Amino acid sequence: MSIAKAGCNIGTPSPEKFAEWCRWKLGDRIADDYMIPYNEKMFSKYLYTLGTYWLDKLPDVSFSDTIRSCLERVPHAKQPGHANFYYPKKFGYGELWKRTGEALGDKLVLSKKVNALDLNNHKIRTTNGDTYEGDIIVTTVPWKSYDEILGLSDDVLRSIQELKHTSIYVEYVPERYENEAQWVYYPQYEISFHRILARENFCENSKGYWTETNADRFNTNTSNKNFFNEYAYPVNTTGKPEIMSKLLRECERHDVYGLGRWGEHMHYNSDIVVDKAVALCEEMM
Repeated sequence: MSIAKAGCNIGTPSPEKFAEWCRWKLGDRIADDYMIPYNEKMFSKYLYTLGTYWLDKLPDVSFSDTIRSCLERVPHAKQPGHANFYYPKKFGYGELWKRTGEALGDKLVLSKKVNALDLNNHKIRTTNGDTYEGDIIVTTVPWKSYDEILGLSDDVLRSIQELKHTSIYVEYVPERYENEAQWVYYPQYEISFHRILARENFCENSKGYWTETNADRFNTNTSNKNFFNEYAYPVNTTGKPEIMSKLLRECERHDVYGLGRWGEHMHYNSDIVVDKAVALCEEMM
């Protein structure tokens, strides 16, 4: 019944809101049983502000693809941009950043938080008052985390405050997760977290598993170890592309570039961010 209802929407304009798209594209059953509850757990109050311009992260499945997949029991669809991703052959993903840091040597400054950006003078300032200057600045931190940005128009500065993000708690559970999957997703409202990472299933000598929970749903009285990530996911609201286009355009006129998940306020995976960083470096050389 769900598939048939989704098929009835062929030829009708695609909705501009993500929640409406779920029902239009996938039908009531998939929307109600999985897509809406899971994404509501993940994005909380922002679910109904999401646009659809970021859907290259999801498989592009047509009605005919769905029928063929059911009949032939073989998936037929265009895979999303993150169907496959690069990962170090040895150790965890942190190995990438460890080796990058070693290559930078004394040019890498750690444990300092940047809180001000001066586009006119190509300077940044940290919370302890240190300043750094460069011909080109690449910023990868959340735009709303800056206390001060000099050199932007008032209109763009105001629009930055309209950018939305979600916060999460990552909780470590030492017991073995009895499942061969690496990621498991939970749409059930009665379960606080929305997904589990079973790292021991893909990283040798790992133990236990991690849960990920939107901060609005997390019980802080838990006895397990947990970590609060204020800036977890940029929210792809309907007006965000216009905001970021104006912001990045103004910055680039000052040789300041926003890059990556937070510099571009885009829900990128890590390997995509690395690829974009390499491309930007090659462009500047």
